[in-house]
Amino acid sequence: MPMLPTILIVDDSDELLEFLERTLSSRYQVKMATNGEEALAILRQEAIQLVVSDVMMPVLDGFSLCRLIKSDLEHSHIPVILLTAKNTIQSKVEGLELGADAYIEKPFS
Repeated sequence: MPMLPTILIVDDSDELLEFLERTLSSRYQVKMATNGEEALAILRQEAIQLVVSDVMMPVLDGFSLCRLIKSDLEHSHIPVILLTAKNTIQSKVEGLELGADAYIEKPFS
C-alpha cells in the first residue's frame, strides 16, 4: 500500500484538530500541533506535504509560522493554507503577502 501524503494541522482548538483529523485521516497521514512552535519542531522531523494553520494562536501565530516556513529553503516549497475567523481583506492580504498559498475562513464544513 502506498504511503499517504502527510498534512500538518496547526490550531489551538483541540475540537477543530480532532474534527480535521477524523475528516482527513482516510486520505492523509495527519500530524497535529497546537501552536507554531510545535509545528516547526514537527517540520524538522517529518516529511510534510501540506501545512494547514490557524492564524490566531498562542506562542507563535499562523502569520509568523507561514513567514518562517516560506523563508526557510528546506521547507519553502510546502504549501501553507491559513485558517482564520478574521475575515477582513487586510488579514487575507497579509497572509498572502507572507507566502500563504490559500486562505480559508472559519467556520467551514
